Amino acid sequence: MQQHGIGNELKLGQLTVTELTDLPLESQWRMVWPKGKKHNGVAEAFKQYRFAATRRWRFLAQNFI
Repeated sequence: MQQHGIGNELKLGQLTVTELTDLPLESQWRMVWPKGKKHNGVAEAFKQYRFAATRRWRFLAQNFI
């Protein structure tokens, strides 16, 4: 988060800034749903986006990393 967005909270001592050295944090997604589930448009678009991103990452990892 940019510090200018939390300036008041920092001044009031409500927040502190912690320096981290091992960034970016990596995560893995697991998606599950009942077999035969029909997703609404937004959920289906997100599912397709994640599948495409996973395929792209696997291709890059296998061929370039």
